[in-house]
Amino acid sequence: MSSVETAASASTSPLFKYTSGRWVYNEDKRLAERERIFNVAELQGLAAHAVNRTSEDTVGIEKLGEGAANRAFTIHFKDGFKVVARIPYPSVEPKGLVVASEAATMTFLRFKGIPVPKIFDYSCSSDNPAGTEYIFMEFCSGMDLASIWDGLGEACQTRVVRSLVDVEARLSNIRLPASGSLYFLRDVPANVTKVAVDTEDADRPDSLYLGPTTDLPFWFGKRSNLDVDRGPFSTSEAVMNSGAIKEMRFLEQYGRPLLPFNRFQRETFNFRKQMPSIHLDSIQKYLQMSKYLIPRAKGLTTPTLRHPDLRPGNIFVSNDFHITALIDWQHSVAQPLFLSCGGESDTISRLELSRQMHCREAYVDMTERHNPSHFGALTYPFSVGRQKIHRLAGEPWQGDNIPFRSSLMFVKQHWSQICSNPAVPCPISFTQEEETECLRLDDAEQQGVEQLEEFKRAIGLGPEGWVSNENHDAAREAIAKMKQMSLEQAESEEEMTAIRDHWVFDDIDEEEYS
Repeated sequence: MSSVETAASASTSPLFKYTSGRWVYNEDKRLAERERIFNVAELQGLAAHAVNRTSEDTVGIEKLGEGAANRAFTIHFKDGFKVVARIPYPSVEPKGLVVASEAATMTFLRFKGIPVPKIFDYSCSSDNPAGTEYIFMEFCSGMDLASIWDGLGEACQTRVVRSLVDVEARLSNIRLPASGSLYFLRDVPANVTKVAVDTEDADRPDSLYLGPTTDLPFWFGKRSNLDVDRGPFSTSEAVMNSGAIKEMRFLEQYGRPLLPFNRFQRETFNFRKQMPSIHLDSIQKYLQMSKYLIPRAKGLTTPTLRHPDLRPGNIFVSNDFHITALIDWQHSVAQPLFLSCGGESDTISRLELSRQMHCREAYVDMTERHNPSHFGALTYPFSVGRQKIHRLAGEPWQGDNIPFRSSLMFVKQHWSQICSNPAVPCPISFTQEEETECLRLDDAEQQGVEQLEEFKRAIGLGPEGWVSNENHDAAREAIAKMKQMSLEQAESEEEMTAIRDHWVFDDIDEEEYS
């Protein structure tokens, strides 16, 4: 156990800093967001107390992993017992709620028979001896699927898929009275609206309630300061509208002309700033039609909780390839089934099943047989389109009006097939010129996205310009060569200036986009 750090070396920087990769732009900002200094000895002591041991029983702590929002540690004890300590980065929102909700969600799901780690203790405030929020949980048995999937044979892969469908079916059978995020009563401020999960057991501090959503777009940047309804929501119409209303309030208060944040999109607009008024108009059009996008089919509006990030690294399996644990339930939200089902393609792509046709077929077939409500949501007409336009309506506006506006046009064009009431005419309209121009720009953006993604895959870039430590230098070199080549191929001084000023992989000031 040579990598284990003892309490005596509490100042060792790898415990507090991100060391699992690099960034090719805005690296200083990304690293600062992920730095979390805490009292190592006190964290070990709190963990020991949570599992009925003493701080003298601990023998060390080591970093287990780190991602976009959290850092996880393994705390070791003399008797071989291990506890996972999960600590959010200081930048993670919503503060005070995100840890509380994840702890409550995992406790609730474990009670309902879903394979998640046991929660030993948590703190949703940094006002404790360790100086940080934390969740102490059970060390997961089994193997994480990401490390073994490609080496599995067809029969073993199918067994994993069967186990996944079984877990999803159990999640679908959990009944909730509203949409929102889960909390213990003790963690919900008295002045915040909440709905008891069980009205006959609603008065204890650890009684479970649905409260405000922890969905990130509601809390991004200055949006965390807005006085808007974040739930819980008792109707599907309220869920459909809440994100759009939040974004409308943000633009009314803070909106200003912006160049698209994604710099590859700027050329599409001839490097001109885009007006928030256009996005506001799109939101208003969406709000006119949103209630008609809600399916009438029975069961599709039932509030349903699903895993928010179902990728191989968050799935642990046993030696016989049954799921033993699903981890990382941060930002979990119960939503109407037609919005939470994620879409068949989403589940398959996250689990990388598309490369194995037998897995795709097995997933669809088993879902139809063992989870019919979920299958009904997946196959409901225009299921993905409804989810997409709802998501775009609530996404933080960062200077690009095209994806949302083109989705509105798609719904308008297919209104008779999408509208839940065929007697209702489409309440929104665009001129032919508006549609032609918007769809032209949408095609141009999509081509740019495909080209950029192809280049990023080739040099190993992830979200926000992340790259592995071992590939960092090579990626930077490839980017420098690409920039130089682009400058050499420029046909005018104006084009060269645009390349220099809007290069996709240079540092960018993100403040005006939050």
